[in-house]
Amino acid sequence: MKHIKNNFILLIFIAFLTMGCVACGSKATSNGSMTKNGGEVSEYSIEEHALPDANTNLITESDYWVRELDIKMAGDKVYRLAQLWGQDPEYNVELDLGYFIQVSEYPFTEWKSYEASFLNLDGEYEATDTRHGYHPCKITGIYDDTVYFAAAGLQKNEKICYALGKMDSSGTFSLTAGYPIIQEDPEYDTFCNDIFFDGIDTVYSYQTNPSGNDVISYKISSGYMHKDSYPASIERIRISKEGKAIWYGNKEDFFCGGEAENMDNAVACKNEEERSSVEGAMQAHDGWYFSDAKSLKVTKDDKTSEELIDWRSRGYNFSTIHEMEVKDNSLQMLTDFEGRHYVIVVDLDSQKMVSKQEVVISMPFEIPSLN
Repeated sequence: MKHIKNNFILLIFIAFLTMGCVACGSKATSNGSMTKNGGEVSEYSIEEHALPDANTNLITESDYWVRELDIKMAGDKVYRLAQLWGQDPEYNVELDLGYFIQVSEYPFTEWKSYEASFLNLDGEYEATDTRHGYHPCKITGIYDDTVYFAAAGLQKNEKICYALGKMDSSGTFSLTAGYPIIQEDPEYDTFCNDIFFDGIDTVYSYQTNPSGNDVISYKISSGYMHKDSYPASIERIRISKEGKAIWYGNKEDFFCGGEAENMDNAVACKNEEERSSVEGAMQAHDGWYFSDAKSLKVTKDDKTSEELIDWRSRGYNFSTIHEMEVKDNSLQMLTDFEGRHYVIVVDLDSQKMVSKQEVVISMPFEIPSLN
């Protein structure tokens, strides 16, 4: 009986609160009434596609695990480079079990996995000398369903050397050229920074230093290497549809971006935060689209800026933004949130104006938790 009485009191209290407030919003007051603030905000249609777990394709034993080395997006496909590890029960050591490029295509319901075979440059090593073989470590570009990658290999002098390779549409791996960067420490077997191939003859990478960043361009056919310095912290290099290398990054509280080897083309846009934290950017025909974990913005060619989407108000809390593409008046992003990879598609033609409302709760007494 006591249990029923307590429930009855609880129901009365809930009903009393319901009469006192129509909806719970962002602001509480002890003497106001429910009000609506005028004004409009723009809203865009957003599609989200959760990518399936790619590790399940590779893990066949309970003591296997996967390390993701890189992930890229091109058109309606996502490409992932992964390394499979296992445990030797007899010697209790970790075993390198292979490298895989995985592909998921819209609507992103499955992954296809392709294992990288033993790789070497012509005549450099015996085919059975797997300790000195090259393995993919970074995806450098995707063109016509061919995946280009940088590969790392242990030289006979115990130094890490790099090469360039590709996987064709049938899943066949091969090395195409050497790359003149040597890593002194054999324990460091992956590229320290991203590397990008323009699909023709030029490879771009970048290095960090206290005063700024260096963009390094390397011509495969001639072996010519060139370095340009930029007064900004470069976060990424992209290859545009025209084959130009586009860099972007941060400088104090500014987002910066431009064409490599053309500083006159650079753009700078001040962020509201104390320090710019732009993670993804894309140069389109009408300006620069760039995003951090909080919002998506556009800086037009006339230097005017506009916030398009407040991500968090739409329920998104990104931990990482891997890629951005603008095509056919839609913006596509490869992101991480909620512990998964997602492809987010924003229809830039779907803009509509909606009323911005602020709901105020009216109550005859003050509740500290609501305040």
